[in-house]
Amino acid sequence: MYNINKILFKLNAKQHLSILISSSLILLPIDLQALPSGQHTVSGNVAFQSSQNQLTVTASNKAIINYNSFNIGSNERVNFIQPNANAVVLNRVILANPSSILGTLNANGRVFLINPAGIYFGKNSVVNANSFLATTLNITDNDFLNNNYNFQQMKNMLGSYIIQKGSITVSPEGFVVLAAPFVSSEGAIMAKSGHVVIGATDNFFIQFDTNGLIQYDYKKTTKKMHLLSYQKSMQTVLLTMLSIQMRCKKL
Repeated sequence: MYNINKILFKLNAKQHLSILISSSLILLPIDLQALPSGQHTVSGNVAFQSSQNQLTVTASNKAIINYNSFNIGSNERVNFIQPNANAVVLNRVILANPSSILGTLNANGRVFLINPAGIYFGKNSVVNANSFLATTLNITDNDFLNNNYNFQQMKNMLGSYIIQKGSITVSPEGFVVLAAPFVSSEGAIMAKSGHVVIGATDNFFIQFDTNGLIQYDYKKTTKKMHLLSYQKSMQTVLLTMLSIQMRCKKL
């Protein structure tokens, strides 16, 4: 086990991690004026209220929602209303539609966003939440409901990307996790007294309690990871314009 306060950089003889100079080869999503669609409640009590430019999701703790697509246009807003700051909602895209987050996502609790096809946060996007996790790796419903936060690359799918060019702000003691085989973070991430984890990996697991994220680790499989982990007690973790670009792949 590795302490969350450490910065980890692990390699083995059959792998390497490439620090990429440019992400120009990735086709970035365009400005879609389309809120999340095709939502289906898998577990928990969830209510949806939508207008032309806004979707409000009222979700119980440990709710699971599958979507056909999860996009937020530049003039759009998605609001999550949760029972308390420690409540968690899992949002999973089940079709091969990359997510384009160009507008605003607000939540009073913890929000997980999973899209195996990729997630792009535009330069004017805003995320405000107690805690926020975005990944292209999947977690089973059973693991999520039983607090076993194990995320894995889906079989028979190519590794995808997370590109973060916007602003992500979480509450004091909150956490931010961005994890995918390819990760690029060029925007601002703010967590007062909290944790920020950026990981290029094909698997990971986390543990957290009412005080926030307490552990981030990965299984020792054929692929390993490049992990940047930040924590500053009683100070603000502010990552901005870092141009962190990482890829996890085999030699």
